[in-house]
Amino acid sequence: MATETSSSQTGVSPVLPLDSALDERGRLRIGGCDTIELAREFGTPAYVVAEEDLRARARAFVRAGREKGHEDFNVVFASKSFPCTAVLSLFAQEGLWCDVASAGELHLALCAGFAPERIVLHGNAKSAAELRMALERGVGLIVIDNFDEIDRLEGLLTDADAESDPESAHDLAKADGVRSAQAPTAEAAHARPQDEPHATRPAGHMCHPARRRMRRRDNISLIKSMRPPHGRDCTATSRTSSYV
Repeated sequence: MATETSSSQTGVSPVLPLDSALDERGRLRIGGCDTIELAREFGTPAYVVAEEDLRARARAFVRAGREKGHEDFNVVFASKSFPCTAVLSLFAQEGLWCDVASAGELHLALCAGFAPERIVLHGNAKSAAELRMALERGVGLIVIDNFDEIDRLEGLLTDADAESDPESAHDLAKADGVRSAQAPTAEAAHARPQDEPHATRPAGHMCHPARRRMRRRDNISLIKSMRPPHGRDCTATSRTSSYV
């Protein structure tokens, strides 16, 4: 199991994975493996991932939230930072969620073992095909980037019913059109009827600070003031974003 040790104890840089150290011959060992031998076996350059280091850090993030008393707290790994099935599988085993921004990343996350309800579809240029795939796979959360996506999502749900009940789908489409015309503002978006079959139900907000110097505390206060009536009572934060 990986444990935290100081660079003075191991003789190596703290940027290296946990438990990295120099052996008695002065060779760097990562995850118990001699890096010279790894180079001989796999050639260079080679990407070497220390499994126990990743698990230890994942558990540390989860533990930090629990220790602060947040029961409804989840750590979301951004798959774009390392779209590797083996790594994603490891984080799925540790109980993390997965953030995906394309159909390809969604496919990887599902193949890696993430439950669909623990996947977040992100991105500011999601195609209709990607939105449809997310709906068909039962993705847990879809981050809405603009008002067009609200209409497109509801349209996709309406289209799915059109094959079995064309008349009902036509009536719903007309109702959606009326709501769109009457809801031009952000505040009005949350006022859309939530009890209709194809209505989107906001689960919260995500906000990236407009400036790097904007403090996360201020960021969280801002989006809490914008909490939708159907939002969650939990907050998860990262260095660059906050979900409420």
